[in-house]
Amino acid sequence: MKENRPDVYEYFGTYPNDDARRLLDAFVGSEIDFTLNGDEMGIQNMSAIQAASGGTCGRGAGIAISVHVDDLERSMAIRQRVLKILP
Repeated sequence: MKENRPDVYEYFGTYPNDDARRLLDAFVGSEIDFTLNGDEMGIQNMSAIQAASGGTCGRGAGIAISVHVDDLERSMAIRQRVLKILP
């Protein structure tokens, strides 16, 4: 029961926007408990000078996703299916 489990999330990865959208849509449809984590996106500590000159040219762009530890195994199966990752 989701109401009785502790809020413990595992970093699941940082994904390009399109892949993240597909993953998150699948997570919602499968009732996977997730959160988005700005600390893992690689842009949090970027200097103003680097940001003003183009940042990392997209290398640091993406959406960092964490999933509830109880949903981790199902999340990996969904990621494999949705992103077509070979086993």
